[in-house]
Amino acid sequence: MRMLASLDGLPSEVRESADLDNLDGLIIPGGESTTITKAIERDGLAEPIRSLAARGRPVLGTC
Repeated sequence: MRMLASLDGLPSEVRESADLDNLDGLIIPGGESTTITKAIERDGLAEPIRSLAARGRPVLGTC
């Protein structure tokens, strides 16, 4: 988050689907992929993230 802010970005944490509404893009941080996927699905974010990408917003997942 600090790196994005140092590049004049406005990073914010996504905790619920409404947090995705006004983003220019999304970076999903690295970690164990099964755990990250389960958390995304548990929190109801899978479909909203797909929708964000379908609207042309960039989505980057790191490892």
